[in-house]
Amino acid sequence: MSQKLELPDDLYSALVTDAQKSGLTPVDWIAKKLPKSLRALTDEERRADDARLEQHTVSLGYPTGINNDGIDADLACEYGDDHKDLYRK
Repeated sequence: MSQKLELPDDLYSALVTDAQKSGLTPVDWIAKKLPKSLRALTDEERRADDARLEQHTVSLGYPTGINNDGIDADLACEYGDDHKDLYRK
């Protein structure tokens, strides 16, 4: 699909100038400025995003999420403790 967009001459000139400085066409320059959610990621961008995500990934050393046995054990420990040590006598 193709659409037309009318721009004032001075804005179009600025767009062309900035695009040329970046080595891009005006259309590619606009596409690059759009949020990533509005355009498809390139393989390079996807790899960079994955690497950035990997930097912030933490391993707890044990499985989490659907580990019901661990959750049940934690709850049993909590419910079995009447927390008497928290009350003053």
